[in-house]
Amino acid sequence: MPRPPQPIKPIFTAAGLAPYANLYTDDLPIVDFLDRMVPVFELWKKAGTWEWIHPWMETVLPWETAADYIEQVLADLPPGVQVGGHVLLWPARGHVSRSRLFMRPEGEYLVGFGILPAVPPRYWEEMRPLLDDASRLSVLMGGKRYLSGYISFTPEEWREHFGPRWQELCAAKRRYDPDGLLNPGFVPFGAPEEAAAARGA
Repeated sequence: MPRPPQPIKPIFTAAGLAPYANLYTDDLPIVDFLDRMVPVFELWKKAGTWEWIHPWMETVLPWETAADYIEQVLADLPPGVQVGGHVLLWPARGHVSRSRLFMRPEGEYLVGFGILPAVPPRYWEEMRPLLDDASRLSVLMGGKRYLSGYISFTPEEWREHFGPRWQELCAAKRRYDPDGLLNPGFVPFGAPEEAAAARGA
């Protein structure tokens, strides 16, 4: 198997981590895997952070820019961002997923990175620009946002994210959700009347 283009240690060092010499692995039934975060959520409830805002910002980065990105982003985050949350970091192979609409950087080796904070509501307006800046920087450094958490894309940023797949995504939306009932407003596909016009209805 080919090696990554640069050692993995600088990426972990940028995040303030030391990679383990030995990795722990385990095989779980799928139900247990899906419930793996439940104990963490219970701790959040006991600590009082469950009711806070959880604007998780995740991105997939090219291997070559990951260390510089992580080092810069973590230096700008307040220490309290991990209270009730955590920072996520994982290496990945670039061509494992066969999903046509899972947008990711080009390359054989990628790095996933996430800022998963719990933010008291009164501090949300202070935290929001930091997450937005981290999101935009990841794109500028060749990354693609992982669309599971906090997203504040403009319509143009949505189109840039999907690139040549944007029209394919819009066509799927018109076909399978012609009235715009599913998750309305998250992705700016246009109003139901516009979708109807596009169908010639």
